[in-house]
Amino acid sequence: MDRGAPLLMYAVLVLVGVSMQFLRSSHVVVAPIFTRELAISPEVLGGLSGVMLFASALIQIPGGVLMDRIGPRRSMAGLLLFAIAGGALFAMATNAAGLITARILLGIGTALLFMAVAAVLSRWCSPTSFPAMLGLVGGLGQIGNLLATAPMAALAEWLGWRGAFVVVTTCIAVATLLVYLFVRDAPPDSTYHQRRQETLRETMNGVLEVIRTPQLFRLLAMSGTAWATISAIIGLWGGPYLADVHGFDTLARGNVMAAMATGSIFGAIVFGWVSSRVPSPKPVIVFGVVTNILIFAMLALIPSPTPAFVAVMLGALGLFGSYTSMLIAHGRRFYPERLTGRGLTVVNTAVLLGAASMQWVTGLIVGTFEQVDGHAPPEAYRTVFGVLALTLTVSLSIYLPLREARVEKGRAPR
Repeated sequence: MDRGAPLLMYAVLVLVGVSMQFLRSSHVVVAPIFTRELAISPEVLGGLSGVMLFASALIQIPGGVLMDRIGPRRSMAGLLLFAIAGGALFAMATNAAGLITARILLGIGTALLFMAVAAVLSRWCSPTSFPAMLGLVGGLGQIGNLLATAPMAALAEWLGWRGAFVVVTTCIAVATLLVYLFVRDAPPDSTYHQRRQETLRETMNGVLEVIRTPQLFRLLAMSGTAWATISAIIGLWGGPYLADVHGFDTLARGNVMAAMATGSIFGAIVFGWVSSRVPSPKPVIVFGVVTNILIFAMLALIPSPTPAFVAVMLGALGLFGSYTSMLIAHGRRFYPERLTGRGLTVVNTAVLLGAASMQWVTGLIVGTFEQVDGHAPPEAYRTVFGVLALTLTVSLSIYLPLREARVEKGRAPR
């Protein structure tokens, strides 16, 4: 590979991250439009977001096996074909069943994207630079959340929400082609290329080896709630909250959510940079968790926050909530190179199952409150913020006693 190729490859990996984040959040700003057009209830809207994450979660461990056997490049390109199909179906859907099916396909198509990016980076980067590069690529990938706010709102205003998803689907098809052409699993001189192909029995034993890792449950407890609490807002309730409680129109919602997405971009880069300069990502993660608990608690306890205060809090939530990618960097320390795909996807299974469950639960919470003129009351959203703060507090108490993992060559930590 020539010297310019890795830079181009990193650019494609960033594009993959952008695509993943955008697809997960692209419906939020336009949700008030298609929910009215197709008569979608809050419970169904919560399930609509959650079903994509459930589909991704079910693919994780089989996908980890796939990555360890055929490599992340071909795994990404193959599964992105499902995302193309999902985007096209979303644009054509005429009822809740069509939207849900589309989101399932999108969930399958995006299931391995960030884990595959992490696997590639772990082989191209040194152990000390890996958190910084993961934070950089992950942070720039948050541009996808930014594009899903004001730009998506403007596109929907111009082309309608269906036309906007046609454009989205076309862009995902281009990204798929770029992944196949320019991403490489490891440097040419890496021992990865001389690895022995495992038997099916050895492959399944590797999954069990990952699951039996000591202290894993503490990491999974935090992984299962950290991104779940952030995605419940940026990936679902942020837009409806701003519309129902503060009366923001489509473009105004997009602008406020853009502040949150912008915070995520810079936050992920900073968290990654700091994590690469400390012995363990754990203290960085704890700082992010505590900050998020305080933000959720303020949004839950203040009865009538001003729109300006809400915009600042959501921007801060994006900034300090971007610590979540460091949980992947922390998880990578638990597994040897041969278990990279399976180890990362076990951690990500908790991330996605937690996010899917949280979106479903918050949908039920909002649905229990009687709507006023088609809008959920402020108390519904304050309850959601309170539940998110409590969930993070419990998870932090489980995560704090986690001892640092030390990976031995060829085997998981003991």
